[in-house]
This record gives sequence, structure tokens and C-alpha cells, in this order.
Amino acid sequence: MSEKIELLAGYIERWIAANSRRNIALLSRLSGVPYPTIRRIMQKESVPNIETAMSILNTVATLQETISYFDDNASIQDFYARVTTNKELVTDPDTIGRLLKRESFWIIVLALTVGATASRVEKLLGTFGLSEFTAMIEEGFLHEESRDVYRTDSQRLLQYIESKKVGEEAAKHIAELPIRHDGLKRFLAFNVNMETFVQMKKKMQDCFAELDEMGRKNPGNMLIAGSFVVTRVFDDEGA
Repeated sequence: MSEKIELLAGYIERWIAANSRRNIALLSRLSGVPYPTIRRIMQKESVPNIETAMSILNTVATLQETISYFDDNASIQDFYARVTTNKELVTDPDTIGRLLKRESFWIIVLALTVGATASRVEKLLGTFGLSEFTAMIEEGFLHEESRDVYRTDSQRLLQYIESKKVGEEAAKHIAELPIRHDGLKRFLAFNVNMETFVQMKKKMQDCFAELDEMGRKNPGNMLIAGSFVVTRVFDDEGA
């Protein structure tokens, strides 16, 4: 237990030290974890429950660091080991971070620990996370263990990563498609602060969720394709 609090406190301290504008209040706002709780964690007074730890890790830690934090969860360790050692699927451990979206990764962690529910997903990831959660259920990567509580296993997750790999290849193809007169293609790049980056990412997530719902509710015979990426390309003030 003491190792976990040391790890989490260390991740928080590193995150704050990386940028002069970061502090406990900002982390509380971004993670949804109360200020006093984060303060107690940094003072190493108590180990948080899984959902609180996930909310903080979601902001301050890398995927591999999160895997390390859950080193006592056999399902998470098995999932990570099987994916990263499957040479047909990935070429190096970092590939998993590229193939898995943030939302799907945290839904997987929920499914492998306390169980993924709509309320837990929404609390951690918002409405865009709920859209991903629903898609993972519909695509068969999550199964209902008990009423409204969803789980998964390593085999399902290997299939999920494979589907993301196919999706990534499709996205590259989409980007190279010639634009028709009635189509739309835009490329944007800006230098912004962290707060604006978070706001822009949220707008894109909301837009994607709305478009996804429109597409599902209005089937037809016209195939359209689109994709977007919002990510930090360069940050001279640290990650």
C-alpha cells in the first residue's frame, strides 16, 4: 500500500513541477478529485480508492505508469503483456498508446478492476466516454457480468486492439482521399496554452459524439469518411 501512495504522490509532484502554472487546484479541476483528497495523497496520509486513483492518473501519468500502478491486478498485467508481446499486432510497447484512445483505455481499466458502468465512465470521461463505452458494448468487447456492470478479458482486448489497428490504417487512407466538390477537408495548427488545448479537445470530442449519433440514427446508401486528431505536437514547457 505504501508503494502505491509513493507512486501516485510522485506522479502528482512531477506533473506540478513540469509547469509553473500547475498546482493542486488545477489538478482538482481537471481530475474532479477534491482538493483536500489530493493534498492528503501528496502528504502520503492515505491510499485513495481505485476510482479516485484513476481520475488522478488519467491526468498525471502515462499509460505504462498506470499499468505499473495496477501491478497487483493480474488481469491488467496479463492484458498489457499479451498485447505488447504480440509481434503481429504491435512492434513496440509504445504502440499500444497510439492504438488505444484515452477513453477506451480507461474503460478497459474500469472493466478489469471495479467493473465498468455508465455512471463510472461518465464521471471519469464525460459524455464522450459514454459514447465509447456504448460502442465497446455494441461491438462485443465488453460483456455484462451483472446488471449494468461490464467486464472484459485479454482475448477480447486483443481483438479490440486489432480493430483499432485496422481503424488507424483506415484513417490514413481517409486522409489521402481526394476531396470532392461537395466534401470538406481542413487542417489546423495553433500555438495555445494548456487550458485552451483542453477546451479545444473537449469541443472535438463533443462534435465527434454528436456526429457519431447522427450517423447511427440516419442510415443510408452514401458512404462518408472523416477523422480528426487533436494532440500536442510540441511543448517547450514540458508534458
